[in-house]
Amino acid sequence: MNAEFLNIYSLDWGFPYLDYYNIKNRNATIILNFSFLQNDLEDIFRYTLSQVLWAFKDIPKGTLVTVLFDVRGQNETKVDFKKFEKRLIESLYLLIGKVRFFIVFKS
Repeated sequence: MNAEFLNIYSLDWGFPYLDYYNIKNRNATIILNFSFLQNDLEDIFRYTLSQVLWAFKDIPKGTLVTVLFDVRGQNETKVDFKKFEKRLIESLYLLIGKVRFFIVFKS
């Protein structure tokens, strides 16, 4: 794993950006809207991983974080979303261990 991801904890981005947070249920949602076909998948991966790591840094332990990718209108056959999802989950596990995390690709 690239060392730049490990240095994310030394950054000060302020409070994590969450689109939704339910204190009672400990659920957080981050909604991301990328053109997977026009942007570099590596850039999208790094940005997403950074956002999720930052959210896990400041939210209460045990919170379920859902990352919702809005991919409406994109040709899903040209992008391997399952591979992207697997890599993201594996990277999070390597960096911060077992966490409650869920990815949704809304088409």
